[in-house]
Amino acid sequence: MKIAFFDWPHWAIGKMNSEIIKRLPEQGSILLNWSESYTLEYMSGLLSEDYMFCTSGPGLHALVSSYKIPLDRIYIVSHDEDDFNCIKKAFGIELIPTLNNLKGFAVPAPQTMQSLLGHGIQRIPQRIRYGIDVNSWTFKPRNKIDSIGVCGAIARVSNTGHSDCKRASLIKEVANALKIPFVNTGCAVSDVNEWYQTVDLNMVAGIFEGGPLSPFEAAACGIPTIGTFTGSWIDLPYSGVGIFVSAGNTKYVKEAIQAITYFKDNLSAYEEMSYKARHEIARFDWPVVICDWIDFFQNPTNDRLL
Repeated sequence: MKIAFFDWPHWAIGKMNSEIIKRLPEQGSILLNWSESYTLEYMSGLLSEDYMFCTSGPGLHALVSSYKIPLDRIYIVSHDEDDFNCIKKAFGIELIPTLNNLKGFAVPAPQTMQSLLGHGIQRIPQRIRYGIDVNSWTFKPRNKIDSIGVCGAIARVSNTGHSDCKRASLIKEVANALKIPFVNTGCAVSDVNEWYQTVDLNMVAGIFEGGPLSPFEAAACGIPTIGTFTGSWIDLPYSGVGIFVSAGNTKYVKEAIQAITYFKDNLSAYEEMSYKARHEIARFDWPVVICDWIDFFQNPTNDRLL
């Protein structure tokens, strides 16, 4: 089976799609950038060559309406509630039959599944996991906290109105209160692995996120994460690799300060979590996780609540 991944290549999912293509059993899968225009002839040619399509919420409407891709040739991976809202806005009252007729429907985060069911969706999405190439990240045990950081698009401290981008300022507030350097990448780091070597503690402040990948990458480097209950990273704190804090602005700052202060006063516990991070992240190594994706493409389920 050949898959045409139709997504924005600069998001975490773009990185994921590239890694998935390398590991699919059949050669020939490709990446399509939804910000570019393709001819109907080209997309029809992919259909005639037996390509299936995989996209996230914002790409579904374009595939169906602009490129006339049948629903039963499309897999959708809904990364967060906002992603799902894109589908809901595009299809309106046709939402439920649209999702029911897709070839496959999956989510990486369990709370996204709960949200979808709360909207009255009867089709139960499959749970798939994000993966990383664990051995490509340099492990360095941490035994002190001299810097805290945030990696990726969420790191940008801006006034764009996007709640996740603005919330990076909360992390900076935590760092300032503790007089710890705040290391911020934005999206402009050429060597992310090298950047992680300058960070002792990774932070997540988003209200909702599809990933983020940074807690997984950080764990592979031996860096625990303190963050909100959002995205697929929540599997890590349940394994003892990180700490949850509340999403509310005041609560986030207060609880993050308390968590970091605890670690600074108990460096042996922090060092132990650093080693455990590298151990536990093995569950998200690509040789393990790719099985979820292959099964999703080869054996998509269409289970319903009723």
